[in-house]
Amino acid sequence: MRTLLLPLPLMLACGTTPPPPDAPPIPTAKAEQMPDLGVAPPPACLTRYRYSELGITFDCPTTFVGGDPHHYVTTCQPPAAANPYYFPPPDRDEIELDAGGRLVHEVQTYATPPAGWHAVDDAVRVYTDDGQLQELTVRDGAGIELFHRQVDSRDAAGRPVTVSLRQIPLEIGGVSFPETGASQGALAYDDGGRLIDEAFHYTSTGHLYYDRSVSYDDAALRRDYALFADLTGVLPGAGHADTTLGYEQLDAADNILETAHLSDPPSYFDYRYDEQGRVVTSVWTEQERSLGRVIQYIYDCP
Repeated sequence: MRTLLLPLPLMLACGTTPPPPDAPPIPTAKAEQMPDLGVAPPPACLTRYRYSELGITFDCPTTFVGGDPHHYVTTCQPPAAANPYYFPPPDRDEIELDAGGRLVHEVQTYATPPAGWHAVDDAVRVYTDDGQLQELTVRDGAGIELFHRQVDSRDAAGRPVTVSLRQIPLEIGGVSFPETGASQGALAYDDGGRLIDEAFHYTSTGHLYYDRSVSYDDAALRRDYALFADLTGVLPGAGHADTTLGYEQLDAADNILETAHLSDPPSYFDYRYDEQGRVVTSVWTEQERSLGRVIQYIYDCP
């Protein structure tokens, strides 16, 4: 018996359609508890904030310290507002990069910090010899450590596998809860090396309080998240364990177009880019609280 080989056009005419090619994998999600930001994008020379519902607009210029492109300061004079969900940028944000363009030092200063925030956050990042984030320490203006995070072990490809966190224990009504002062985390990856899970438990009790899973839809250019949080028995009135969904929608250049946190109420962050891939507009929307924020990034200043 002889096998008859048909040309491809004839095969298609007979109703046989070849399967679509696999979509290329989209990039990995960043860890939320200890994100490695990589090389910092160039700063805007002017950042404009607009809170339309509050009738507030203000500009924040950025200047290089001594002309150094790796050291710059952004200053703002945000007006006050009574809305409890109004979180303006710091009055002063000083950033220092290393020679490779990675963030190593940032000091944010608030003349009037939002409730529960510190007047000064002084963050220092330490990297490995091959440029991966190893430690993050944040102190207040008096030098008191607010929290510290570090990578304890990595896999053969250098990806973080276990991390440890310490922080000032949570406090409610003057009562401190020491259990919340230290925790351990574990990160897992898929066969392609993309992050699929990060989970944290308190060191002293083993209580799992945070578990964030990530899935990838390469064809749809989308990353989906499920965040499990549970402070039951840890803090009074914490309620029950809960899972919140979210997603990141990317474009063909792997830029994030929209981030959604599908909590109650849901919130959305939308981004637009110029031809060089720089963010030119970001929009935060939270409809139930009738509060939104538009940030414009201007790169060409006189």
